[in-house]
Amino acid sequence: MAERLEVDPTKIPAPDFASEAYTFMRTALIADANTPEITTEELAAQRLKAQWEAHIEGLKVQYEAQLQEAEALRNQRIQEAADAEKLAAAEQQEKEKELAKESEKKRQPIYSFQKGVGVDSIPLQLHPYAKKMMTARKYVPLWYFLPDAATEAKERSKDSLDTNHLQFAVEDGDTLSGSTVSLVGSHTVRASPNAIPDSRLSWSQVMRAKSAFLSALGLGTWPDNYISMFAAFHINMDMHRELQEQDGDRVMAHYHAEMRQAWYDAMERKEPFDLSVISDRVIGESRREIVKQRQEKSLKAAKPQINSAKPLTLPPPPAKPTSIRTILTFNVPFGTQINPHSHAVTDASDVTGMMFDIAHGPPSGTGNAGLPATGTSKDSSRLQTAPMLDRNFAPTGNVLTVAQVEPTQRSTVVQDVQAATTELATALKASKTRVNTPLQVEAWNLAIAELNLTTKYPTLVESIRHGFNVGIPRIYHTFSPPNRLNEPESQAAFEIVMRNEISTGRWLGPYTQETIERVLGPFQTSPISMIPKSDKPGKYRLLENLSYPYHPTYVPSLRTTISSINSHIDSTLYPCLWSTFATTCRLIWTLPLGSQGAVRDISEAYRLIPLHPSQWPGVVIRTSEKEYCVDTRDMFGLTSAGGTFGHLADGGVDICRGYGLGPLTKWVDDHLWLRILKQHLSKYNSLREQLRERVAPTGGAIHSKGRLLYLGHTLPNGQQEEFDDDFIFPIRDLSHFSSRSMEDSKFCYAFSDIDRITIPLGYTWAADKDIPFCNEPTYFGFQWNLSEKIVSVPAKKRRKYLEEIADWEQRGSHNAEQVAKMYGKLLHVSLVLPIGRTYLIELEKFAAELSHEAPLTKHRAPRRWPADLLWWKSTLSSPISAPIPGPADLIDVHGYSDASSGYGIGLYIKGFWRAYRLLPGWKGKDGERDIGWAEAVGFYLLVLIIAREATAGGQYKLWGDNEGVVEGWWNGRSRNRHTNNIFRLVHEITSKLNFKVHTRYIPSAHNPADPFSRGIYGEPRFLLPKIPIPFHLTHLIIDYDAPYTTAERREYGTSTNLAYRTKPHRPHPRTSFGQWQSEEEGKLLYAFENSW
Repeated sequence: MAERLEVDPTKIPAPDFASEAYTFMRTALIADANTPEITTEELAAQRLKAQWEAHIEGLKVQYEAQLQEAEALRNQRIQEAADAEKLAAAEQQEKEKELAKESEKKRQPIYSFQKGVGVDSIPLQLHPYAKKMMTARKYVPLWYFLPDAATEAKERSKDSLDTNHLQFAVEDGDTLSGSTVSLVGSHTVRASPNAIPDSRLSWSQVMRAKSAFLSALGLGTWPDNYISMFAAFHINMDMHRELQEQDGDRVMAHYHAEMRQAWYDAMERKEPFDLSVISDRVIGESRREIVKQRQEKSLKAAKPQINSAKPLTLPPPPAKPTSIRTILTFNVPFGTQINPHSHAVTDASDVTGMMFDIAHGPPSGTGNAGLPATGTSKDSSRLQTAPMLDRNFAPTGNVLTVAQVEPTQRSTVVQDVQAATTELATALKASKTRVNTPLQVEAWNLAIAELNLTTKYPTLVESIRHGFNVGIPRIYHTFSPPNRLNEPESQAAFEIVMRNEISTGRWLGPYTQETIERVLGPFQTSPISMIPKSDKPGKYRLLENLSYPYHPTYVPSLRTTISSINSHIDSTLYPCLWSTFATTCRLIWTLPLGSQGAVRDISEAYRLIPLHPSQWPGVVIRTSEKEYCVDTRDMFGLTSAGGTFGHLADGGVDICRGYGLGPLTKWVDDHLWLRILKQHLSKYNSLREQLRERVAPTGGAIHSKGRLLYLGHTLPNGQQEEFDDDFIFPIRDLSHFSSRSMEDSKFCYAFSDIDRITIPLGYTWAADKDIPFCNEPTYFGFQWNLSEKIVSVPAKKRRKYLEEIADWEQRGSHNAEQVAKMYGKLLHVSLVLPIGRTYLIELEKFAAELSHEAPLTKHRAPRRWPADLLWWKSTLSSPISAPIPGPADLIDVHGYSDASSGYGIGLYIKGFWRAYRLLPGWKGKDGERDIGWAEAVGFYLLVLIIAREATAGGQYKLWGDNEGVVEGWWNGRSRNRHTNNIFRLVHEITSKLNFKVHTRYIPSAHNPADPFSRGIYGEPRFLLPKIPIPFHLTHLIIDYDAPYTTAERREYGTSTNLAYRTKPHRPHPRTSFGQWQSEEEGKLLYAFENSW
């Protein structure tokens, strides 16, 4: 076998056979008798070369064969490895299947149940303490879904294996002899010693924990019908009439504990039932149990008195009621509730066949009678019944003046009352099956189930079917302040609205006070105003002031405190997704070339939302002195209205995305529809998949106050990416679903596809507000140029704001609402024009002052505001636009600034330095300038140095150790007037030269500019280039090496003090310039080095 070649023959250089080294071989060839043809040295060299080349050719053949053999061997080994890996994967897959099969054996099996068939009683049996987790589909106390449990989970890990504690594990075989016993580590997932059983939870705790519980059902991979059943169980309880009775919250908490435990017990027996069906019999048992507990508690409290030798003093008997009224107890959507403690009789005059409860009228109003005002507390606990009052009172005028109403004469109007009562009661009864709404519940149900969105929206379908709970508490006192319809035009506009609302069935009525109280009980109205629409002359918008009264107000005639409807509602409990300026910018930056955008507005969006009948008493409309209408829909002005509609709109957006529409975002009822060319579809979906992977680790939507959002990576500027989409659905090509224009055929979808998906849901789009697909749609109040990536303020909006400024200037004083309106508009413009934030601080201060005053109180604007308003007038008179903020790499030039109030300002950029002295009197006569101002000046000087060599479009990172300056720049302004003025200068220079700066905080101990601010200087050869001090600062700061001024000599006195302030140079090491983060940084550094 030939020896293996280690060197490629083609790499062997050819010898020079004509050289002196080969003289002997040439002479031998000439003398050899076998080669008579070789007679000269040249011929001999040629023969040697030919022999060498022949030898090399043989080696080449051998080397090629050797390479082929090696390649074949390598391929064989790769194939063997692949086969081995494939075999291992197959074995692992088989093993996982076996493990999954074993794990499934340990889960609770699924058994069928008959929908609509519940249980009338719960078998008496012991309550086992459940230790199984949700993934095993076992019962677990609801306490584990409260914040307390979440806090405990963070403090200790419950998923580790404890090998210090061993237990026996028995693996059962087919026979007894086939069983094996082994010792395994004990799993440390144990029941918390702090866990509270369901029977001890309050109703507010049950409601607080339900959302987390419903979300966790996905861990057990429950079928959708089970998830819907659990969701309906909680909805039906929360909407139950029992909650409006005394101790109703305790009764429902007890009912929840009993029924949920009973359901899991029935599941163990393979006899599950529909948990969402509310059992009146069990509620009655729960009520008796609560009554029993209350009685036992009362006896226990009275026991010391009974044992006492002192005689008991009994309270006087209750006074005979002055009136008796008939209350209609109606069937709410999820079951019939009759107060088991009332003396119920059948009224023959009740044509609806319902039960009337003849009892003393409960107190009215949302306050607690006889108790002091509770402020605007938003405690979710139910209010308790207050002492009885005469029911012949109807507050109709000033909140402190309650007019007495003549007693109802049943002998003359009984038939009309009965007819109206029947009408309203019939509407309530019909709501048991379905409330009145254009939303198509079956279409929503089908779409949510088909797209696997049940876990994400577990209660949405039931809320559409039976109405939404918007947080309105039980009303205990009828309260009806007058409307604010003082002008004939306002009254006429209100009557038009009323006729329209009644004709569409959104308002029920009109009815008398007695009729509504017979069916709904006590109710509360809020003052109505008609607001002119600025963009539609002669048109008005109805505004229901649900925040009135603005503060809890005691009404002597009612002996109670009245609070507004909104004061009881916490808007943060109704979160939803919405797009912000930042999320819209980020979405637009993902679009490929040629993309288009369109905008569509849902018509009368809030009015799509049906309210659950339990909410109706809080939104009654006063239509005249003696007549009222019942509003059955969500309305503008309700604290929870936006979040309630937003939740529905979130579901609608996800359904559209699920069927392939998008990219898509929304702001309230405005939807921005973006579409891409079909040729970019595959690449764009790949991008969406990458975004999905960035969002997924956060575990779903994050609840931040009243907002839901998805978080992605941490950006270079230190903030975290925010999205209103989890990107789980890809964009689809829908162009084949219907005929369309040539232009629309280029894109993935058109308006017809939007209608095909949304119209069946019950949406109605406002056609007059449609913006067709184009390159520059108007959305969020801005024009977005998708191709140029430019955002601008529309000329129409600028003109409108200028008109409102002119209107503002006509008034001598302003109230809180007017200030908030002006501030909101100008702040909106500041999203495109960041410098605008610095011209709003006076208005912010004005708004803060008015927040402590009564809403209609007027004051004159701050004296400095007119100058800022003049700037706004000038700015709004010209076009306003800016590049759409997009992804960018921050350039860290290692720039630092610092200030020392006792000496001066120091700057540092990558080993180079410069310093300035603060001149005497820099703080001002009244000390209006502070260290924050000096730090801001250092920041400004640092920006001026960067500006000399900054690249257009560049974004630079600068460091400081003053939080007020660093974080103030994040907001684009400072509340300190002098510091804010410096920020204006920074905005002006960065805007003029088209670059941006971002601030980061660094502790003083690590700030390299700190010694220069305190007069400890570095070597002169490392000085930063000198820049002229801006003229408006020349009387406040001076270069560190400038001669001392007269003011300094007068301030510091002797030459000794001046010498003390002149500190020696301290060597300051210069860091190498070799390491930079981007090409732009290198360019910037090169320019600095050359100038230095």
